[in-house]
Amino acid sequence: MKSDYDQAGIPYDPPGVRVDRFVEGIHVIKGLMAEGPFDFAGTHYTIRGHDGLPKPIQRPHPPIVIGGGGRRVLSIAAQEADIVSVNPNLREGLGGAETAPNMIPEMTSRKVQWVREAAGDRFADLELNVLIGFFMITDNPRPIAEAMAPAFGGISPTTPCTFPGVSSAASTSWWKSCNDAARNGASPTSASRVMSRPSRQLSAAWPEPKGAPS
Repeated sequence: MKSDYDQAGIPYDPPGVRVDRFVEGIHVIKGLMAEGPFDFAGTHYTIRGHDGLPKPIQRPHPPIVIGGGGRRVLSIAAQEADIVSVNPNLREGLGGAETAPNMIPEMTSRKVQWVREAAGDRFADLELNVLIGFFMITDNPRPIAEAMAPAFGGISPTTPCTFPGVSSAASTSWWKSCNDAARNGASPTSASRVMSRPSRQLSAAWPEPKGAPS
């Protein structure tokens, strides 16, 4: 978000520069968690003989999560991360109404396809993630969707219900699912976390996109 840069006093560089720096950062982080001293010479970072300590217990490193909404970042995530978070495109850095068209299921399907293409043989081992930004327990989601619609630029009142980051559940079915999970050994908190985490189910829930742009 641009506001993060502004509040930290960091220049908000063009997207290409920010992503290039981010890619270098991934290599630096992975290198510092590897065995022995690490050297790196890039445009944004230079590391000479630094041995990152302590080393993580997980080898070669703990699971890495990378989230994005554009093709380039999602492709990087597909190749470098263990968990890929499929997000709205925040290219403008604002996170306002301009993100709404980028959150519809068709766009999410296209993004999953980008990940699939960039990951290649890695795709089967990736975990897909989506942030549930809004969650409501209700038997009547329409009034909530109607209240949300103006914040997304006056879109159709039913459109927010289709966003992957918006989830609604009838109170009876929600608590039944949590209770069933608890009876199977999961805590209610764990059960609710599972219920609101589409994860890899994204790739199965939406059809393959047609005519995805290159």
